[in-house]
Amino acid sequence: MEPTKLFEIFEEVAHAEQHPGEMVSRYATVKIRDLVNGAIFDAAENKGLYALDGHIIVQPKYQRFYIYGDGKRDVKVIDSIIKGLPIGMISLYLPGILARDGKPMAEVLDGQQRLTTIIRYCTEKFSVEIDGNPFNFYALPKEMQDKILGTEIPVSICSGGEKMRNDWFKTINMQGVALTDMEILNCVYSGEYVEALKEKFS
Repeated sequence: MEPTKLFEIFEEVAHAEQHPGEMVSRYATVKIRDLVNGAIFDAAENKGLYALDGHIIVQPKYQRFYIYGDGKRDVKVIDSIIKGLPIGMISLYLPGILARDGKPMAEVLDGQQRLTTIIRYCTEKFSVEIDGNPFNFYALPKEMQDKILGTEIPVSICSGGEKMRNDWFKTINMQGVALTDMEILNCVYSGEYVEALKEKFS
């Protein structure tokens, strides 16, 4: 799906009629090429990553830090893409904020580790071993680069208020690497005041 169509779905979900206690959701696909385009890292590469030319907040403040950079899980994600294996759906939430171009922004609720890994690899942050040799992204054969960039990832796009976001976050993160109690609280209680406290006492 082209970015323009994805933005149309963002707009549709953002302006859809909502009923108390219900999420509004739509489904789409997005190419890795478009996710990586205009990706922005912060200096620490832990928080502040943006995808889709700044329209997706990959690491919102309530998410855990990046833990896939261990040379195993990150490599597994890229290896799966190269082999054409599915890596699962990315779940996006629309928090009601706009990008500089006036389009709605989305936050990653589920899939942050996978999406961060993909962007890190496509921006030369690590290499994977193929046939016994390490390859960063631009050392890959052109056809393999194109295969990665052309891979379409399924995404769900939802909105529904902060309480629904928090409930959904806790539910979808019951799978995979379990969140600690503190990481769940970090989602439920987030904001400038909480961030200031974390900065002071961390």
